[in-house]
Amino acid sequence: MSSRRATAVSTVIVAVVVYLLSLFESLFPFYATLLAVIAAGVISGLVTRNPLYGGVAAVLGGGAGQAAAIAAGIQITTPIPQLTPILFRVFTTAGMFAAGIILGTLFRALGGKMEEVVVEEKTEVVEEKEEAFKVCKFCNEQIPVDAIFCPFCGHKLVEESVKSE
Repeated sequence: MSSRRATAVSTVIVAVVVYLLSLFESLFPFYATLLAVIAAGVISGLVTRNPLYGGVAAVLGGGAGQAAAIAAGIQITTPIPQLTPILFRVFTTAGMFAAGIILGTLFRALGGKMEEVVVEEKTEVVEEKEEAFKVCKFCNEQIPVDAIFCPFCGHKLVEESVKSE
């Protein structure tokens, strides 16, 4: 998966998870927020496996999820009375950014060897497929060995055997 696609997918998943966890804010005031920060970091770090993209996905997804919660009228309680709910959400989003960077770095370090093995396996399969070609006798184009019709000129390549009675 490309870095941009992984960041986009991660951002959407984080936004949905953060919004869903904000629904439980009234039942578990501080723990739902803490779980949202951890979930944003884990999801963005695991999907992107890149510190920068993980942080960006966590902050964009976390901010979008919290904005959706504010738009839906979900009230939150802050563990520190001096913080307004909006300021608390800003600090929470900053925590998501930090968690995305830290866990993106961690998952990159843990998953790097696995990605190298997968790339090597794909290379071998491509090499095997490159050898499975033949040349069309009508247009001289390279075509798959098991082709019945030439994809370039449309001629039939396999002759049917005539049944004799």
